[in-house]
Amino acid sequence: PITGVVFDVQANDDVFVDAMSPLLKKDQYHNVTIYTKAGSFVGYDNSISEWTALVDAVVVQNEEIGFEPVFIDGGTTQSFFIFVERIGESGALTVLKHDVNLGDVVVSGEHMNILGGIRKAGLFGSDTKGGVFSMSGFLHYHVCGEKPSVSPSISMIPSSSHAPSESFVPTFRPSVSLLPSESLLPSTLPTYVCYGNPLLTLVSNGNGKSISSPVSSVFDIEVMKSLYIETLYLKLKDGVDHVVSVYKKQGSYVGHESNGSAWTKIVDEVVMTRGDIPSDDFPPFYVAEGSTLGFYVHVTSQDSGSVALTKGSTTVGEENSADEALSVKYGLRVDAEAFGTDISGSPYALKGEIRYRLCEIDAPVTAAPFPANPMTAPSLVPTTISSFSPSLVPTKISSSSPSTTVVCKGLKKAKCNKRKGCAFGAKKLKVGKCVSKKKDCFEYSEEKCKKNAYCNYQNGACKSKCNGLNDNKKKCKKMKVNTKTLCKYKPDNNPCWKCHPKTCS
Repeated sequence: PITGVVFDVQANDDVFVDAMSPLLKKDQYHNVTIYTKAGSFVGYDNSISEWTALVDAVVVQNEEIGFEPVFIDGGTTQSFFIFVERIGESGALTVLKHDVNLGDVVVSGEHMNILGGIRKAGLFGSDTKGGVFSMSGFLHYHVCGEKPSVSPSISMIPSSSHAPSESFVPTFRPSVSLLPSESLLPSTLPTYVCYGNPLLTLVSNGNGKSISSPVSSVFDIEVMKSLYIETLYLKLKDGVDHVVSVYKKQGSYVGHESNGSAWTKIVDEVVMTRGDIPSDDFPPFYVAEGSTLGFYVHVTSQDSGSVALTKGSTTVGEENSADEALSVKYGLRVDAEAFGTDISGSPYALKGEIRYRLCEIDAPVTAAPFPANPMTAPSLVPTTISSFSPSLVPTKISSSSPSTTVVCKGLKKAKCNKRKGCAFGAKKLKVGKCVSKKKDCFEYSEEKCKKNAYCNYQNGACKSKCNGLNDNKKKCKKMKVNTKTLCKYKPDNNPCWKCHPKTCS
């Protein structure tokens, strides 16, 4: 069967929720998708545009599912939507039905409360079953604050586990452990580690041509090695602000070019110029080896913007570019609004770059018998601690000294500047680039370039007279042609915008 459960979490303290352990049918594989949104789900359980995907159709058994931590301010509400689809003939998510009103507390903990929610027959827009429900399982979280770290979980069922958790989900942020391992058992499965691996880039092939916005590029990638996609580089019209939205879907886009409900939005109308989509606006996500993933990139602009696309001489679905980890396919060009029907008949590829990190598989690690010497270096393998007796209350494992990991992401400016080790960065840097207010010179031939007062022909290429003035803001602003100002100075996006550790640079 297909089951979805939607529920609210009320935080009593500032917390990060970073994993779930739903109770699934034993020894069966399931497809699990998890969404979240700030505030209550009430009134939004059929509106996918309001939600952010945390886990996208990951294949799991009965195990902990990790995801990018979700920060919840103390005193606020965050909602979660977990959707489970069985693989094979059997499989199911265990749900609990409660004899209470919708929104009543069904599980109470020291740091948060779980409120009664709803059960759905599928994802957004599907039928809602009668009654008040919650997921059966565990919600794992970290309590924030400048004090010894606490990493409890809130249980929706009594714990009866006598074995280590066996997670197939990558650890995106390795932890620094200052405590000895307390496990007497070896880990039974390899773990997946991505963070810390080199950032790699796949550049698309072909000579891109500027296509006026609004326009969309829809295409598939095939993944040969498990990886985290960190951002996209877009070749937008230089010096012009564009509004960019990016969507993804598990499996091929084919047949879903005009079906917005089939897609998950991962970049929400970020304003940017040519370059990488800022990291704060592009949440990294995991793609498993052997997967196909659809991308939908929509670009608009109020200032004659454009994005470079490569028109292929082959057929839709053929390979445009590839390396050992992934292959980018020729897709389609969609003009006008996103998910519209003005679709090209010719194959097009997005002229840009995909930045990613590989997820290598570590060999199984055997834990040393307790007591062991405390670890003094960052651990790249999650520590598994066995529970030797059933736990009927949330488990808390406190470090004997404050955690060395500084958690800054998601904090508002006032809290950020008060937290030790954090700083709130401005959106733009003081440095930037000098760009022309006129049409890009690179499109001109040599003859046309030499006749244009705004351009210079140098080293076999037509370039704007604004080129080379990036280091001189004053001269950039004063550059004129025929008494008219030619250039403007565009500050660079700050990679440390919003709350980041002070070590960010």
